[in-house]
Amino acid sequence: MSEITSVDQTSTRFWTTAEERVLSQHYVDGGIEECLAKLPNRSASSIYARAGRLGLRTKIKCSPYKSWEKSEHVDESIRRGYQTTPERGDVESLANQLMRPRWWISKRARELGLTSPRFKEPRWTDAEVELLAKHAHKTLDTIARIFKKQGYVRSPVAIGVRRKRLHLGPRENPDPDFISARQLGVLMGVDAKTITRWIRMEGLPAIPGGTKRTPQQGGDMWRINLKKLHLWIGEHAVQVDLRKVDRFWFIDLMMDGRA
Repeated sequence: MSEITSVDQTSTRFWTTAEERVLSQHYVDGGIEECLAKLPNRSASSIYARAGRLGLRTKIKCSPYKSWEKSEHVDESIRRGYQTTPERGDVESLANQLMRPRWWISKRARELGLTSPRFKEPRWTDAEVELLAKHAHKTLDTIARIFKKQGYVRSPVAIGVRRKRLHLGPRENPDPDFISARQLGVLMGVDAKTITRWIRMEGLPAIPGGTKRTPQQGGDMWRINLKKLHLWIGEHAVQVDLRKVDRFWFIDLMMDGRA
C-alpha cells in the first residue's frame, strides 16, 4: 500500500521506476482496468502506450479507446463536478476518480448539458456592414468600441476579417469612392478577366489607376467609381449573377449607390 501511495504522489508526465514496476506487476494479468486502479494519475491511453514500450502484453483483450459505459452513478458524479466551472486539473481528477479518459468526461458533460456548445459567429447584419464601411479607416480596437456603443458585439479579430473580405481597409481601398477591378471581382463573384471584359465591351465605367505596370504584368490597374457602378448594374442586370455576389455589399451598393 505504501508503494502505491508513493507512486500517486510522485507521478508526473514522466514515468518513474516505481510506476513502471507497478505496471509490470499488474498489466499482464490485470490489464488496463487494474493498472488504472493502481495508477490513478495515469490515463488508459498512457498506460497502454507505456506498456507497449516496455514490451508488455496483457492476457485481457482491451483497448484504451473502448466504448465507456454510462451509468447514473457516473452521470451524478459528473454533475457534482460541474456545479461550478471546473479547472483543467479538476476534470482530470474527476476522470481518474471515475476511471474514464478526460475526453470522455468532457464529452459526457456536454451531452448532459453541463457545458455550453460553441456557436458560430452570428451573421453580419446590414446595419453592421454599413457601420463598418463608415469607420473602416480606423483601427480595429476603435471600430470594436464603436460597435459596442451601438449595441453590436464583435471582436477586433472578427471585424478585421470582415473588413478584409469586403476590401474596406485603408490599405486595400484608400479612396472610398473607388474600388479596384480585382476587388470588384471578389465582391461580384467573378474573375478578373470578366471585369476587364465588362470594362472593354460592356461599358463598365473605369479609369486607369496610374500604375507603372507593363503589358507583361497585365497592364495598368483599373479603378471603378462606385456611384457609377451602381448605375451600370441597374442597366446591365443580366450580367450579374445574384448567387455569387457578396449579398450585404450588393444590397448596400444598390440601396445607397456605394459600398
